[in-house]
Amino acid sequence: MKVKLRMRRIFLIAMAIFAMILPIGAQQTFAFTSANTNASGLSYHDGYIYVANFVDSKISKISDDGTITDVINFNNGEPYSLDFDSEGNFYYTFAYIGYPIDKIYKISSTDFSEGIGNPAEISTEVITGGVFLYGLAFHPITGDFYFGDYVLKKLYTISKKDFNDFPIPVTSPKVHEIGTMPYSVSDIAFDSIGNLYFSYSSWITKVTADDLADGHIDNPIHNYVITAEN
Repeated sequence: MKVKLRMRRIFLIAMAIFAMILPIGAQQTFAFTSANTNASGLSYHDGYIYVANFVDSKISKISDDGTITDVINFNNGEPYSLDFDSEGNFYYTFAYIGYPIDKIYKISSTDFSEGIGNPAEISTEVITGGVFLYGLAFHPITGDFYFGDYVLKKLYTISKKDFNDFPIPVTSPKVHEIGTMPYSVSDIAFDSIGNLYFSYSSWITKVTADDLADGHIDNPIHNYVITAEN
């Protein structure tokens, strides 16, 4: 029950920033106000909200009328965070010890479809050697890849031009540490103008695009509260 409550809390945080995650030009109206998904992470892609269902070990997508369709069944795996790059390739992480929590995986756009029953057969390791890799996101303007380590409390980035020749070890010169936070990093998201948000428990931290411009986080806004005015 505690796990489910925690996942629900994280999902509500994610939904609070979801409107800002939608890319410019892709804003649309969803004809539903809630969806029971047990989600820990979510991403918008091609007209759907994709959610990582931690409790039921699957990835699902939600259409604009609230219809939920299962896309990937992890067979007792625990998907946590997810995102798509600009070419429609899909990336995901796992959640708890007992699964490969030190890696980030990719499923190519050509292999990504509904009803995937054995994702291991079509997944590629893209990041390896972390301690507890949770959150991930692509910058909406530059296409650079960002990810976080929950245990080390660190955020990293890899430029779009260097995001190739997989797997990339965390110790690779391609990987740049952009900051160590005072608390763990759960999920990561960007708004359409490049401001970065990451969550831990019931807290959200905002990092402005200007702060990120020099490749290091200097002035994170902790306990950031999102309102209609933001």
